[in-house]
Formats: sequence, C-alpha cells, structure tokens
Amino acid sequence: MTLLNLRATPIDNKLPSPAELLLGKPISTLLPNHGDLGQEEQRKYLQQKRERMKEEYDKRCQQELPPLYKGQAVKILDKNTKTWCPATITKKCEEPRSYIVQTPNGTNLRRNRSHLRELMTGPITHVTSNNEELPHTKKEPNKTASTFNE
Repeated sequence: MTLLNLRATPIDNKLPSPAELLLGKPISTLLPNHGDLGQEEQRKYLQQKRERMKEEYDKRCQQELPPLYKGQAVKILDKNTKTWCPATITKKCEEPRSYIVQTPNGTNLRRNRSHLRELMTGPITHVTSNNEELPHTKKEPNKTASTFNE
C-alpha cells in the first residue's frame, strides 16, 4: 500500500504521478487527486524542464581538452595502481577523443583523452593558421658559445 501511494504521488504541481505517466490514467488510492492538466501541457512542461537541466549541466561541465598529436609524450592513468605512467601517442582513433598509446614496455593501449595528460618536456609554441607564433609563446634564439663570449 505504501508503494502504491508513493507511485501515486505527483512529481510536481504541473505533472501527474509516475503511475499516471506510465498507465495513462489515474490510479485509485486514498490520496487526493490534483486534477488533469492535459497531455500537451505536460509534454511541454517536461520538455522545458529537460532544457533547463541541460543548460545548467552545460554551464558546469568539463571543458574540451586540447587534441594530442602522433609522437607526443603523454602520461596515462593506470587503472590498477591509480598512478600516471609515461607513454607515447601512436595514433588518433576514428572515435572522438580516443587515442592509441604505446607504453615503455611496448604495449599498445586505447585510451580516452580524459585518461591522458600531456608531458611538458620542452618549450611549447602555439602556431596560428597563418603559421605565425603567438607573441606570448615565442622561443628565444638559441645561444651558442660564440654569443656568450661576445
């Protein structure tokens, strides 16, 4: 009886109970009935509620990680030890955010981008579509022994 009353309790003041949504008609219980809103109003209200929930989720969801390239040194998350191990990207898969990486012992693994972290091994330059380096990432010229003696 308790579960029947729980399923007969309306979800919201504008929505019917889960049992009504499932069966398409009110079930008979000792709970008071709230009246009929109509199918179209219920459908519109549920759609608006879903859209609001999606907007809120999209506001706080994780940002898109930058793509990785073939030959790039990365760290992969080892599921068993929960540690980060070095690896190298060997191929970008057809599936979105999926890469084939090779570990130091020669094993090829397929990993999602969220389980890969870039290794910062040297200076990084960002190149625009016009092959120009961005000002904040320009490399300094290499200094040789002759330039130090001058």
